[in-house]
Amino acid sequence: MLTPLAAICVEASQTVGPSNITLLKLSQIEFYIMLSPSAQVLLPNIVGKPVGTIPVGNAQATDWSAAGYFGGLAEHAVTVYDSDTAIVDPSTGSPKAAAGFGLMLFGGPAVSIPVWFYEKSSAAGGSTSPIYVAFDNNNVWFVQRGVGVISGTTMPWSDINSGKKGMIAYEFFEDAFGRYVLIVYGISWYDTFGAALFFHGEIWPNLSYYSNSWYVVQRVDNGNGHVDDPGVDSYTVIASGS
Repeated sequence: MLTPLAAICVEASQTVGPSNITLLKLSQIEFYIMLSPSAQVLLPNIVGKPVGTIPVGNAQATDWSAAGYFGGLAEHAVTVYDSDTAIVDPSTGSPKAAAGFGLMLFGGPAVSIPVWFYEKSSAAGGSTSPIYVAFDNNNVWFVQRGVGVISGTTMPWSDINSGKKGMIAYEFFEDAFGRYVLIVYGISWYDTFGAALFFHGEIWPNLSYYSNSWYVVQRVDNGNGHVDDPGVDSYTVIASGS
């Protein structure tokens, strides 16, 4: 069942983010993105990658499905794709949107060029996301940049690949170029879709309570093998920070 937000003891909160970004409250996405006249739903394309030497592959259609839960709330958002060189710099992976734009990014760094840029790139403005995913042959986990592994987020690949359990990340910040960036993804396709369901069923109706910049949520399947809404599958905030 859904764990009430107020009852959760979170880890690694109240820390300072990278010096060249500004951490924003997740609750501020309504103003900076959903109501913004300048917003993009920047989808990870399912064809056309890799682009140049950027080590990012094609996404799955479930990433697009997840994005629809967010894009449908944004009054003026335009849908664009990460393989479009007019939208994303093909040499660095950085979005080309101007300062003041709100960007919604979906899918992890293996399938989204802009997410890879914010998590992994050595180019100017890159590797600045508040948190990022890391892994080895056995496990996957989240790291708070400049701090270390986020307690409670380590999970074996066997759980991830089976769809029985998974991890979801939400983070919101102003990047080094003055753009407002929302990143949402799960470690697997199950959990990127789960991220949309948790946002729709829990975060958006209670948005004012989400006053930290980033959240890591664990999803546990109820045993039916489907990705279900909060209250059917179990969603628990494992950690958050500002």
